[in-house]
Amino acid sequence: MEAGKAAQKPWNSAVVPGDIFDSIKGRDITINFDMGNGILWSVNGKSITADKAGDIDFSVKTGANTVPVDIINNVTGESYSIQISLAFDGEFGFTAVLSTGLGKENAGYTASLYYYNESTEALEFICADKVAEDGTVSFAFTHTSDYVIVIDAEQEEGNNAAEPAQAEETGSAAGNGGAESSGAPESPEAERAGTPWWILAVVLLAAAAGAGVIAAARKKGKGEDENGKR
Repeated sequence: MEAGKAAQKPWNSAVVPGDIFDSIKGRDITINFDMGNGILWSVNGKSITADKAGDIDFSVKTGANTVPVDIINNVTGESYSIQISLAFDGEFGFTAVLSTGLGKENAGYTASLYYYNESTEALEFICADKVAEDGTVSFAFTHTSDYVIVIDAEQEEGNNAAEPAQAEETGSAAGNGGAESSGAPESPEAERAGTPWWILAVVLLAAAAGAGVIAAARKKGKGEDENGKR
């Protein structure tokens, strides 16, 4: 097989003999193992580091429930997620790329792969990939464990997807060109500008009436003083 070429092998068994990996070790040759049910593994000879590769069980169990739900929810929130569990136990001795289907309805979304670390009881981010138009996504693995695939709530731009709901604003416009609200009180001019006209009219009438009363009182007091002088 020529360097840089890829060979597709339909595989009747989930177990791939180690001598197949040994035969391409160090060479720029990729072998794709079609396991059926939308599961495809790819291995390039240059990624093989094992002195002698062993037989690898490429079985993948989807929809597993090995990772506690509360740990998943801490990472995913309301995002959709799916658990996968690899049958082989240990290090591959090479990098194997898994391609699997997540459904065409998820095309354009970003799918993130998390590794479940049993010792820390936490999910660790591994990598992310954009879901293709046919609904497939690809992730690179070097060892087996229990994993969680999380489909992010936001899609990539330009795929005609509905925009996600915007986060609630907290005092300022979220980059949409709107005016900021700093929480500081408005100026007296601004407050008057927003006051209904009839309230202003009442205030003005009250002020005028008050001025009339004061003027009358002053006039009366002046008259009494003049009469007293006489």
